Amino acid sequence: MSHRSLGSALWGTAYLATMVVIVLLLFRARQWAIAELTKPREQDQWQHWRDDELRRDQTKQGPVRRRPPSSFEPPLLVLLRDNFAGVAVGVLVIASFLFGFTMVVIRGMRVAEPFDPSPPSADERPRV
Repeated sequence: MSHRSLGSALWGTAYLATMVVIVLLLFRARQWAIAELTKPREQDQWQHWRDDELRRDQTKQGPVRRRPPSSFEPPLLVLLRDNFAGVAVGVLVIASFLFGFTMVVIRGMRVAEPFDPSPPSADERPRV
């Protein structure tokens, strides 16, 4: 196997491993959100906060008018339970872009010639 194809295989393996870890962490976060945020205590806390915000909206306190929350469930729960596929695709697209950018930078650093601060010789100077 040539040096170039070995490097590409290593980068491909690193990419796949990174994406698998990200997906596993997303599934773990989803399981945590469903397990924790559906507990009665958490639901009560969300409802209490939501009621406080509705009261604050009716009394018009504060310098900024906000729209009160309309959801009866915490947004994180709704996001990870009902919209998980969209979240996963978005995270994987961003992670792929960042991985690709990092790969290009690292490969460019390895291939680039070292910087020589001395002035170029007469043979190396561009002719005008």
